[in-house]
Amino acid sequence: MSPIVTVTFGNVSARGRFLNPDGTMNMTKLRDALDLPDEVDLGTLNFLVPQSMSIAVSTNTWTLTVKLEETR
Repeated sequence: MSPIVTVTFGNVSARGRFLNPDGTMNMTKLRDALDLPDEVDLGTLNFLVPQSMSIAVSTNTWTLTVKLEETR
């Protein structure tokens, strides 16, 4: 089972199991939870390696933060 994460986009946050077993983000679930614009795509970024508790992804137009709630 994937770890619980809190994902923040702008001033909106969602908490849940949004990571796929391989550590990539399940963008369908995340889009449903946060109503993300189409240009927000995390592709094949692995949020479990390196093992961090908080990861921020930024572009020139948006920032998304992923915080793991539990250690693996």
